Amino acid sequence: SSEFAGKIPYTHEDHLYDGIVSKAHAFASQTLLNLLLKEEQLLPRLRSLKHYFLLDQGDFFVHFMDIAGSELQKPASDIAITRLQSLLDMCLRLRNVNDPYQEDLSCELVPYSLIEHVEAIHDRSEHVSSNRFPSNAMPGSGLCGVDAFTLDFKVKWPLSLVLSKQALTKYQLIFRHLFFCKHVEKQLCSAWLAHQTTKELDLRSVMGPDYCLRQRMLHFLQNFEYYVMFEVLEPRWHELEQKLYHVKTVDELMKHHSEFLDTCLRECLLTHQRLLKLFAKLMTTCLLFAQQIAKFADQLRVDEEMMKEASTGTTTDYNESWKENTRSRGNSNRTGKSKRSSTNPSTLRRTRLKVQSEHMRRIVCTQSYRDIILRSQDRFDSMLTSFMTSLLEEAARGEYHSHLTNLCTRLD
Repeated sequence: SSEFAGKIPYTHEDHLYDGIVSKAHAFASQTLLNLLLKEEQLLPRLRSLKHYFLLDQGDFFVHFMDIAGSELQKPASDIAITRLQSLLDMCLRLRNVNDPYQEDLSCELVPYSLIEHVEAIHDRSEHVSSNRFPSNAMPGSGLCGVDAFTLDFKVKWPLSLVLSKQALTKYQLIFRHLFFCKHVEKQLCSAWLAHQTTKELDLRSVMGPDYCLRQRMLHFLQNFEYYVMFEVLEPRWHELEQKLYHVKTVDELMKHHSEFLDTCLRECLLTHQRLLKLFAKLMTTCLLFAQQIAKFADQLRVDEEMMKEASTGTTTDYNESWKENTRSRGNSNRTGKSKRSSTNPSTLRRTRLKVQSEHMRRIVCTQSYRDIILRSQDRFDSMLTSFMTSLLEEAARGEYHSHLTNLCTRLD
């Protein structure tokens, strides 16, 4: 005891023990702080959490979504968590992620959506009785893999003092928010690729509204992601690191880490249920539009056999083009030149584009297709107007003024 408090006298005057107890507390706190920061490497472990839960390793998750995309599209109840884990481990190895703690990372499928999770946390904080998550619920029941997917991280004592279950839950909320945004962005980028295949075709006049809506959706989503990543998470993380370099006690450390997570949740809109629900509806609208374009792209892929027939002159459209081309050259070169002209690559290409243009125009001009695009446009405009109006209202109230004003400016 003399090492930290000196000799402890026996007395009936309790106040004489105050200094001794304070010294003992300071000694124990400093010892635990050194254990956390030096022996247990808390800061590198926090960086590891940032890599995965805050999507700091962006290229890693793009690769994971590519190879696990088909699996995550299934109903969550049909997904083998072991297969997802093996795909995650494979990504970690292939992308050469130099993280000594990557073995502590694991996949998880939860039986509730992000919105339900946030609402349940809010209910508990307000001491409202809630049965949102029945104990017998199957993993991801009723959800697709993308909606149910999250990460978990193995934490042992004494790190669990800082990285508690509550802290990991906050990391998971941010991860699920970002992961779904990245998923929707990936689907919209696939729609962009599908639209690129129509570039050479004479469809700009009929597909202009489709191109415009897709670009507006991408603009909104990418700007929101930029705001979250570079105007919220990165600055807040930098502030946390600077504070952790100067902490004196474990209580200070836990306080700074908790404030970091709470600020990130608030500025990512995860504590504002109304804004979060509007944002989720916007994302759902974008996703439905992207899925419709994917179906459209499948229809636009003219059957390969049809194109082969067109290239050999066996289809009606191609025969007409070939005959017209042959007649236009006159009768003086009938000794084989007309046959050679029919197999000219540029002639075949023009014919192919003509066949494709007519085929695609028939599809995009149908009333059912145009109705789908118009409904998507109207819904997106309506949701976006509601979202921006709510943002401006909340920014004007003052509580969320600074970060909501930044978001309004970026999205405007």
